[in-house]
Amino acid sequence: MDPLLAKHIELVEAANNAATDAEHNIALAKLVGLRDALDCMSPRPLHLIECDQHYLMQGIDRPMCCGVWLDWMPNVLADRREPIGEASSPKGDGRAAG
Repeated sequence: MDPLLAKHIELVEAANNAATDAEHNIALAKLVGLRDALDCMSPRPLHLIECDQHYLMQGIDRPMCCGVWLDWMPNVLADRREPIGEASSPKGDGRAAG
């Protein structure tokens, strides 16, 4: 596999496997940065359909563009935040029992 395509697929997989919106956005930003750099510096374009084919050959058939899943959703458990004062305090919300 072409090293540039392998790097692109690595970044696509990071976006697709991100657990949170923040991780997903960072991975997409890196992917866009690579694509922009390749547009400026590479004498030949990447054939991004090969990223779709990478997943299709693994039996993964979901909506995607250039390998990035269009139906990606954050992992709800990984993106969950505890309310301040409830789980972080050993005594609950600080109110006296009564």
